[in-house]
Amino acid sequence: SNTGYDVTTVSNDGRIRTFDLTKGENFLDLAAGEDVSCVETDGDVIFTGGSRGVVKLWEMQEGEKKPRLQTKAMGAKVSGLSLSRDGSWLVAGLETSEGKDDIIVYSTS
Repeated sequence: SNTGYDVTTVSNDGRIRTFDLTKGENFLDLAAGEDVSCVETDGDVIFTGGSRGVVKLWEMQEGEKKPRLQTKAMGAKVSGLSLSRDGSWLVAGLETSEGKDDIIVYSTS
């Protein structure tokens, strides 16, 4: 939901969980199938990134248990995600095993 009272978390067990802070309840629990290191959401969709270098887009509707879209592996761990205020751009921060950093910018429209 896009109430402003939700928080989405990820963990290295591959779980994506969204909680309603007003009710103290977990209303969305997804299995990402990989070590997930970062998350970004606009309240309608969830973007995740992980150790395999893949960015995935998930619907926040209950019952939707697989990603709607995912990128090809980028050869580097996705270490951070940031969505522009208007939701039209997503930036993925990458970290290679050699310690080199990079970013990729995606259009969300």
